[in-house]
Amino acid sequence: MNNFQKVNVLPFTFELATHKIFDRFDVDMADATASCYESASQQERNNFSYYFCGLWGNLNQDMQFQKDATIAGLECLEKLLDDLKCKFEQDGKRIASVNIEKFIQDVVRLKQKYSEDGR
Repeated sequence: MNNFQKVNVLPFTFELATHKIFDRFDVDMADATASCYESASQQERNNFSYYFCGLWGNLNQDMQFQKDATIAGLECLEKLLDDLKCKFEQDGKRIASVNIEKFIQDVVRLKQKYSEDGR
């Protein structure tokens, strides 16, 4: 393993993304997020939800916000994470299962937030 692989790049990735303008979290982003979460190290998974919510938690402040696409993307992500949680449980990965449950709860809260938004 080279030195780059040993570095936790997750915070840097989310930091770079915060400087971009997003108008939605769609199904393609849900697929990419679930895939990234699955391939992340346990250390990265511990903080994944924190960074994800920091990036996507204030999306609807933009006037170009696409609420319906975002809700659909978050519903897709919730299902993908739930499937992954089942896989972790079947593989006996108890800590991974606990961490992903926290992430699922955060995704549900974001989905509720955008669903209740009056726009």
